[in-house]
Amino acid sequence: MYLVSTIGRCGSSMLISTLQDYLLSVDNPKAKNHYYPTDVENHRPPVVGAIFLFGDITDVILSVRRSHGRFGNGWIDLHNKNLNGDYENRYNYLKKDTFYLERMFDEWMRPQNFPLLTLKYEDMWQNEDIISKFLGCPHFELPEFNQTSNKHGSGKESRFFRRAANKELVSDINKNYSSLIKKVNNFPSAKIW
Repeated sequence: MYLVSTIGRCGSSMLISTLQDYLLSVDNPKAKNHYYPTDVENHRPPVVGAIFLFGDITDVILSVRRSHGRFGNGWIDLHNKNLNGDYENRYNYLKKDTFYLERMFDEWMRPQNFPLLTLKYEDMWQNEDIISKFLGCPHFELPEFNQTSNKHGSGKESRFFRRAANKELVSDINKNYSSLIKKVNNFPSAKIW
């Protein structure tokens, strides 16, 4: 069984669905795919390997904000709970890392006691060969990226427009998450550990 974990808003649903299309066994509790490495080590049944998805942090936070606006405080409450975040400050995610995304990123970005693939959402399509190697699944292919396929506008083009429409907010996010953004930008987009 493979386990997919994510910092959130990084294509985990699409990746899990694609893995299942290849008849690979994937632990898929949609409400809880924000695992830490200790969750993998204690998982039953045992995990064959784990994939940790991360992505452009500014886009992640803009996506959280969009979902918060669409689904309300209950969505943020659940998202925060799933990420083991700072409950008291959960609505202040635009000002500080209340979801502890940097802690999660740091915990995953080092050797583990199990096979691990770390993968950046924005570059997944350019790294299908690395995904194939990790899974032992020749010719693994992700579905074609279609900017208009998601009616909620989560495609790359929509991300560009969200950034353009929210320049001041983007500037604030970049400042408030600068340490994590730097780590994400300096880390390889795909790595088998």
